Amino acid sequence: VQYFHRLPVSGKLALFEVHFHSQWKWFEMPTFAVIGALGGILGSLVIRLILFFSSLRKTSSLNHHPVSEIITICLITSAIHWHIPLLRGGTNGLIAALFSDCSLDQGPERRVLCPAPGDDSNDAVAAMCWASLIKLALTSLTATARVPGGTLVPSLA
Repeated sequence: VQYFHRLPVSGKLALFEVHFHSQWKWFEMPTFAVIGALGGILGSLVIRLILFFSSLRKTSSLNHHPVSEIITICLITSAIHWHIPLLRGGTNGLIAALFSDCSLDQGPERRVLCPAPGDDSNDAVAAMCWASLIKLALTSLTATARVPGGTLVPSLA
């Protein structure tokens, strides 16, 4: 399997590699169970949002003008993504930034994820939660667009 399914960039089976500096503890397991349950709830929310946007799209005046619809969706998503540093880059870069250690030379998204020693880390958690909710809503909006895979879904790969 390793011979046929290596990634072209890293040459490994996984896109991201995580290095732990300590062993996990048993008391951490309930937290991961809650995260798994929240993932299921968010998945259900995405399906409901996709159905909502699909029914809204059918009654919209843009339904008869597919090119105008795609241009409108692209302008909305681009305008929203540009103003949020965590959403500006690709999803792969953001996930890689989440799993890497903080360093002195940081880009705009790293400044949000790695607060200065005196700053409050709750701001970083709040920024990640807001970015996740916005990405969830925009992905649901664009998933039913008349572009194969939507406009944001291909960027998830």
